[in-house]
Amino acid sequence: MELLNLVSKLLTYEEWFRSFGFFQSLLLWQALGFKLAWHKSQRGQSVDWIGARIEVQGAVGRDLKISLPPDKTAKILSAF
Repeated sequence: MELLNLVSKLLTYEEWFRSFGFFQSLLLWQALGFKLAWHKSQRGQSVDWIGARIEVQGAVGRDLKISLPPDKTAKILSAF
């Protein structure tokens, strides 16, 4: 049981550390005077960007999967 508690604390720490780095980057971007399109912002393991879906998968988030939504796939296939 102690091992399970230790693992859950480590995962929580990893999530916190990842969030902290994300927010540090945002603060630096704002401090440098660059603008952000907040209404377009997304965060998580899967985000849509320039018409594609980008997913980070795997135990440590090292697998990257890029896919097209079904409507874009159908549009491309209809051209052939």
